[in-house]
Amino acid sequence: MKFGAPLTRQSIACHGRSHVGLVRDENEDSFGIATDRGIAVVSDGMGGHENGRYVADCTVAALCQVVPGECLDETLARTKEALAATNRDVFRRAQDMGKTMGATLVAAAIDRDRIGIVWAGDSRAYIFRHDRLHCLTRDHSTVQDLLDAGKISPCEAARHPLRHVITRALGVMPTLEVESGTHALSQGDIVLLSSDGLHGAVSDDQITACLRQHGLNAIDRLIEIALDAGGRDNITIVLLQV
Repeated sequence: MKFGAPLTRQSIACHGRSHVGLVRDENEDSFGIATDRGIAVVSDGMGGHENGRYVADCTVAALCQVVPGECLDETLARTKEALAATNRDVFRRAQDMGKTMGATLVAAAIDRDRIGIVWAGDSRAYIFRHDRLHCLTRDHSTVQDLLDAGKISPCEAARHPLRHVITRALGVMPTLEVESGTHALSQGDIVLLSSDGLHGAVSDDQITACLRQHGLNAIDRLIEIALDAGGRDNITIVLLQV
């Protein structure tokens, strides 16, 4: 496991942790908490440990170096510019090596009482408010597209053979299309960023119950639940609370 230092910025606390899981030999996930910038990020690498972890680490490093703007929209614009530059560098390296490598990502930037989310792939952001869990992101995946089109049900999605196929990731194409959104924050909100090693194994109801009981200290228990479910993937979680 690796641990993130608490973040204190505008009354925001933040913790992160990553676990290799029970099946894989190496951890391709990475996370970062920029304590002086109000930025946190989770990235899930693809392409084998050496290449996948490299892309995830590059993604995290680039976002944790983003200088916040005068407003949240400016910070999000700078975040997207950093991701575009990182995507170009990674794609060129992959082409030179004759390999495919990439990473999904989800990042949060906080400015006073607002939070901005940027993501690509199936890493997710949630907000836990008034004992209810709300997903702030939409997976960029084949199964999500089938769900949106009404071609499969949520039950079918959980066991669909293409459930691990994503449609966007940093580094796999010459240009990267990310999605973003902004949301209001209220006192007591908990924001959760995760790789699919968590939400691919743990239900929303289980996450809700864990956050309700443990609050910002839920990371250990969430990882335990994912491991109890088989721990077939790397598991990475960042929690932020106003």
